[in-house]
Amino acid sequence: MNKLEFRADLHCHSTCSDGTCSPKELVDMAVEAKLSALAITDHDNIDAFHIAKAHAEKMSLPLIPGVEISASHQDTNIHILGYAYDSSSPILKDFCDERREKRLERFLNYIRLLQKEGLDFSVEEALQMVEESESEGQRSWGRAHIAQVMLEKGFVTSIKQAFDVYIGDKSRCYIGAQYPSVEEAIKLIHDSGGLAVLAHPHFIKRDRIVREVLEMNFDGLECFYARIPREQEEKWCRIAEKKSWIATGGSDFHGSVKPHIFLGASWVNEEIFQKLHQHYLAHAKRIEN
Repeated sequence: MNKLEFRADLHCHSTCSDGTCSPKELVDMAVEAKLSALAITDHDNIDAFHIAKAHAEKMSLPLIPGVEISASHQDTNIHILGYAYDSSSPILKDFCDERREKRLERFLNYIRLLQKEGLDFSVEEALQMVEESESEGQRSWGRAHIAQVMLEKGFVTSIKQAFDVYIGDKSRCYIGAQYPSVEEAIKLIHDSGGLAVLAHPHFIKRDRIVREVLEMNFDGLECFYARIPREQEEKWCRIAEKKSWIATGGSDFHGSVKPHIFLGASWVNEEIFQKLHQHYLAHAKRIEN
């Protein structure tokens, strides 16, 4: 495969968080889509890399560790991608374990609040419905799981309706969450040997927040993203180049919960992927020595 054909999707989600495909299924799908490399970036969860690593090696698909950490700045939710970290890092593992417990607590509070809204299902039923979906490793619970349960129970006709009416940021049942600051999340990734990348900056709607966050100690910026205009990609690439940051990208594939986005819908070239891959290999070599 020549360089013109090299395509790496560096942003997707598995059943370890709010995706509907297992880590190994993502590897198979990447191979079928003729992707050249992959990073699975579950929300506050690093299990997918360990689950998929051996299978990716068997399928000759380069795979680097990835994670998407939820953080906050001035009451704005900011997502930070971590790449090429030490996959055995106790720092990152402990953080993800703690976040998993907090996510589960929020999940349960949502179910109880929705019960008060007259939706007829129990906590036990909701947990069972989610757990019945395939997931190796420990799941990182989120609102997408609640939306899926609501859809399966017939309370809503779409995932979008569940968020718009019940559980979205501006809905009547919204429950806030406490996240680490952006600076804390960046430090967490750096302390684990990884590279910190600001995810989908076009989702941040307040210009002042964008300006402030772009002054922080990132290593990269997610410039390429499914279904955004080319001029936006070029804008973020110019910013990344000015700051000497890595311009990353990916589809943000979630499976059937976002059927309009397919794996490989956005990607990066070999040069960008190798910057992350070589960082990972160099860090792994230092650990071995």
